[in-house]
Amino acid sequence: MKWNGKRHCPTPKKDKHFNEAWAKIGAEKQAEKYGGNFKGYHCPCGWWHTLDRQKARAVDNARESRSARRIRAKRGEPPPFAHRVAEQKRERIERERDRKTARNRRQRLARQIPIRVWEDDGGAYFGPRGTSTTEQ
Repeated sequence: MKWNGKRHCPTPKKDKHFNEAWAKIGAEKQAEKYGGNFKGYHCPCGWWHTLDRQKARAVDNARESRSARRIRAKRGEPPPFAHRVAEQKRERIERERDRKTARNRRQRLARQIPIRVWEDDGGAYFGPRGTSTTEQ
């Protein structure tokens, strides 16, 4: 993979290791620090990076088999993560409602500011233009 004469790294934020031995040492340090099963791999950019194999396979491990999905569907049970999807939808609706409430509150206060300033003016008169209570 070349880009402008330089090798392009698909994961530029990962730690870079010079060779496989250094990647192995880095993987051991990360496994000690964070836990997990880190392995080194050779990237197309030419550097060696580390990767947590368990994290990389988490989605595949969480996925149910086709036969289990069919059996569950026959019984009429919801998908395994349906409750999480429903919770995320509810949280999104609440965030949207809170955002609209805050916006309406700001707009209402912005409309009230001129009235508050006018009332706190110290005897301002709401009569016809050009007349005041002190000129009488």
